[in-house]
Formats: sequence, structure tokens, C-alpha cells
Amino acid sequence: MTIHKINEQLASIENLVPHMKISFQEMTNDIFHNEDKIENHKIALAIAMYSNSQDCIDYHLEFLLQNNFTKKDFCELLKIVSYMGGGVGLASGLKALKVFDK
Repeated sequence: MTIHKINEQLASIENLVPHMKISFQEMTNDIFHNEDKIENHKIALAIAMYSNSQDCIDYHLEFLLQNNFTKKDFCELLKIVSYMGGGVGLASGLKALKVFDK
């Protein structure tokens, strides 16, 4: 899922929760639009794999792939997620690993 799709979904509830979209966008900008953005996306990808959040996995992996994230880089991250998160993290990571075989 891209940030555009997330924003579209947030827009659909904007009338019910007026400040949610703005707050989410501000937080996103603060975290992912700075000099640490690559590392922050790696951390977010690890958390997404641990929590089995496919939309978040897709979003952060898409960004990292556009910024020279390699299969080797991914496997290093997968080792950490598997060690800390056990089977859930490993299963999510193995699904995401398939993107490198396309």
C-alpha cells in the first residue's frame, strides 16, 4: 500500500475524526522526511513484519527498494525480526522476501 492509498483511506474518515489525517501526516513527515529516513523505514519495516501488517510491510519495503535496499539487507533485517519476534516475524518476512524474486 502506498502513502497515497493510506491518505485516501484517512480522507474517508476525515469528517468523523477531523484531525486524524493531519496528525498522521505530520507524524509521518517528522519520522520519514529527515536525514534518518532510510534507517527509520528499516525500523518501521521490522516492526511491520513483527506485527504482520502487510500494508505497512508493502509501504516501507517499496520505499527501501527505491533507495537501493538489497535482498542481503532485507535478510539481515529478517534475521533480527525472526530472533526477536519468532514465527510471526519470520512468516511475514518470508512473504515479503518474494518481492526480490520478481
